[in-house]
Amino acid sequence: MAGFSGLPPFITLTTLTTFPLIMVEIFKTNVTGKRVAGRVLKALHLHLPACSFNFDLEDCDRILRAQSESLALQVNEVIAVVKRCNVEISLFED
Repeated sequence: MAGFSGLPPFITLTTLTTFPLIMVEIFKTNVTGKRVAGRVLKALHLHLPACSFNFDLEDCDRILRAQSESLALQVNEVIAVVKRCNVEISLFED
């Protein structure tokens, strides 16, 4: 059986559509406490409800993890929302 639209026979349209695109970005912050983290998470969920967020406050870089399964993650919007909470943030570089 030939593949869809000239695709190799082992790749079908079903195969291409069963895996959702998951976007993940990691940010470095200066958040040190749960109270501030909660305030930031609340603001992020309000402004970007299609995304999920969490902090790793035990990491030395106070990591904020952002994930989206339905759309491209808006890095600049995440940074703007966090900065409005008076928190330092930058995209984590490997």
